[in-house]
Amino acid sequence: MYKLNRFGNAVTDTITGECLAVDSEKYKTWLAQGNVPDPADPPTPTEQRAAIQNQIDSLEKEQLLPRVTREGLLLTMETFAAMQGVTPAQLYIDNIAYKKVKDFDTQITLLRAQL
Repeated sequence: MYKLNRFGNAVTDTITGECLAVDSEKYKTWLAQGNVPDPADPPTPTEQRAAIQNQIDSLEKEQLLPRVTREGLLLTMETFAAMQGVTPAQLYIDNIAYKKVKDFDTQITLLRAQL
């Protein structure tokens, strides 16, 4: 009997403790015989928070929009729009740049809520 590791790239024999790569011939043969490995242990809360934070950091780096920049852009655009009598909802509809930054900010906010 084998058990998957958390990363899905290896299995551990639950009897002997032997660790095998999922692409090893021994494990592939065992699977071909109709066997199914035990699922991996769920991540600890600390590991889960770290993974979410890594995802946030990666997205912000990829988009070149760290939190302070993103929040500053949104505040500036919303303030300027309000001075012209434009609501945030209308700004979202009319301004593609605002929409993109706002959507990205919402995505990050949803991830942060999981921390």
